[in-house]
Amino acid sequence: MNNWDTILKYQIEEFDIEEYQNYNPICGDTQQMTSTPYVKIRKTLETIPDLFTGKEKEETINHRTVEIGNFTLKENPCTKPLTEKTWLEKSVNIFNTARVHRTTIVLEKNIDKLKLSIFKFNKSRNVGHRYFAKHSDDLHITFNFKTKNFFITCSNFVNRRRSTITTKNDFMKISTLLNTIQYESISDKDKNQANVIKFFKKVEKKLKEELKIKFDLSNLGEGLGEGIVKWFISQWKIKVPNNYYSYIMCHYPGIRKLRRHKMNLGRTILHNKGLYGKYYVKLINEEDTTYNLSDLKRINLLLGERYCKMVPKTFLRSTCSTQDSKHNLEINPHSNLGLTKYEKLNIIKLMSTTSKPTFLNLLSDHLHIKNKLKNFGMDVKIKSKNEKHFDKEHNQWADLIHLCERNKQTTYQYHPSFIKTMESPITLNSKKFEVTLLKTDLDYFNEGQHQIHCVRSYLDKYDSIIVSVRAVKGERMTLEFNYGNNKSIKDYQEPTLVQARMKFNKNPQGEWIDVMEKVKKRFNSFKNLKKPTIEIYNKLTGKKIVFDREKNENPPKDDIFYTRIGDYQNIMADDLPF
Repeated sequence: MNNWDTILKYQIEEFDIEEYQNYNPICGDTQQMTSTPYVKIRKTLETIPDLFTGKEKEETINHRTVEIGNFTLKENPCTKPLTEKTWLEKSVNIFNTARVHRTTIVLEKNIDKLKLSIFKFNKSRNVGHRYFAKHSDDLHITFNFKTKNFFITCSNFVNRRRSTITTKNDFMKISTLLNTIQYESISDKDKNQANVIKFFKKVEKKLKEELKIKFDLSNLGEGLGEGIVKWFISQWKIKVPNNYYSYIMCHYPGIRKLRRHKMNLGRTILHNKGLYGKYYVKLINEEDTTYNLSDLKRINLLLGERYCKMVPKTFLRSTCSTQDSKHNLEINPHSNLGLTKYEKLNIIKLMSTTSKPTFLNLLSDHLHIKNKLKNFGMDVKIKSKNEKHFDKEHNQWADLIHLCERNKQTTYQYHPSFIKTMESPITLNSKKFEVTLLKTDLDYFNEGQHQIHCVRSYLDKYDSIIVSVRAVKGERMTLEFNYGNNKSIKDYQEPTLVQARMKFNKNPQGEWIDVMEKVKKRFNSFKNLKKPTIEIYNKLTGKKIVFDREKNENPPKDDIFYTRIGDYQNIMADDLPF
C-alpha cells in the first residue's frame, strides 16, 4: 500500500467557553436565562405477554423523560481568545458551555494519486450536560494519474455513526457540493479567514505544479470545480465546444460513449439527446452562449426538424422550462397532435414575442387542453401570434373543457392529517394568508376563474396537488406539487414544487416568494406522502367510480364519462354553469 506524503497542511482551532452561575436568582426571569434540555432514562423491569406464544415474560423497559434546565449567564464574559490549555481547564466545569471547532486542510500525494482534504471537526457540550457531542464533516478530492479519473469522497460522523460516500467522475457533485464551498464556511473569523486565503494561494501553485493545470481559487468552490473539469479534459484529450463547462456538468455522457464519437463532447451529447446535424453542432459551438438542450429537444419533438431550426435564437438562449440534464425526456404525448404548418408557424411567432423563460410549460398545458378537446370532438387550432392573444385563447379553451365536463363531478380524498397541516394559515410580516387544497372540480373552476389561468384543465392530472394561497385583499397564488417518482433508484425523483403562478400566469414576486417557500417547506416536511383516493361521479347517469392512486389505479376509459360535441348542440350557447 502506497504511503501518502504531505505537501501542505494547515489547521485552525477555535475554542469557545460560555460561563454560567451555579445559582439562579429567586425572582429571576427565565426568559433571560439559557434553557437546555436534558434526557433522563429510567429503567424498569416489567411483565409483558410474548407476541408469539402469549406467555408472560419479564423485560427491561427504558422510560425517557426530558427535563429543561435554566441557567444564568455570568456578566462581563471574557472576550480574549482562549488557549487550548485554558479551554481544557474550563471545559470540565458542568456550569460552562464548551465548544471547539477544528478545520484541517491537507494536500498530499503518493505515486499514483494527489489528494486535497478538508477535515471539519466540532465538539460541544451544553451547560448542565455531562458528555460532549462530536460531529465531523470531511471532504476528499482525489486525482488518480493512473486511471485518469477524479473521485469525490464525503464522510460524515454524527450521532455516533459514520457514513461515507465516494463517487467517480461525478460532475453533478461538483455543481451541488464543491461550488457551494466558500472561505466563510471554513472560518467566519476575519483573522483566520485571511490566513486560509493565503494558504490556498500556496495550494494553487502546488496544484499547478502537480496537475499541470492553472487553478484560480479566488472563489474557492467554483475554482476547484473548474480546475477539476480542466484536468479531466486534458487527461482524456476531450474535444470540447467553446463554452463547454455547463454542457459537461449537465450532460457528461461517460468515457465509453465519448470514445464512440472520437472523444468529441459536443457530438456525443447531441447524439445522446437525439439531435443530429450540423445546425446543432454549430449552435453549441457559438461563443459566449449556452443552450438548454433538454428544452431544445422538446421543441424538436413538438415542431419537427424543419421548423425547429426556424425558432429564434433569442428564445433558445432564454428558455429554461426544463432542468437541463443528460437523461432523455419521456416522449411528450402532445407532440404527436398533428399540428398543421399554420399552427407551427404561429408557435414560432409566439416564441419570438414571449418574454417568459418558462413559456414551453405554458405551451405544453395549451396542447394538453387541445388534446382533451379533440377527445370531445372539438378540433381547435392554435391561432394566437402574440402573448396577449395566447392568454385569451388559453382561457377560452379552459372554459370549453369545463363546459364539456360539466356532467362530471370529481373529488380528491386526501388524508385528514395532510389537509390539516397543509391548510394551516401562514403569517408573514403580520399579514395572514389562507391556504386551501383544491379538492373538487368546483374548486378548480373557481380558482381558474379568479386567477384567469388554466388550472381547471389540471383536474385529471391525478398525481398533481394544487394549493391556493389567498391574501385578505383577494390576491392569490396557485401552486402545483407532485409526488415524485420512486419506481427505481435510477429514475428516483423526490416530491417537489413544480410551479407557482399569480394572476394571469405571472411569477410570484416580493413577499409572495417568501410565502411560496413557507408552503414548499411545509410540503417537504411530509415523509412517505400518500396519494389520494379519487371519486368521479356522472351527474347524468348516476354512475360513480372510485380509484386509489396510491395503488396506481386509473379511471376506466368508459365512454359514459366522455360526451362528444354532438351531445352539446343545444347548450353551447349557454353561459358557464357557475
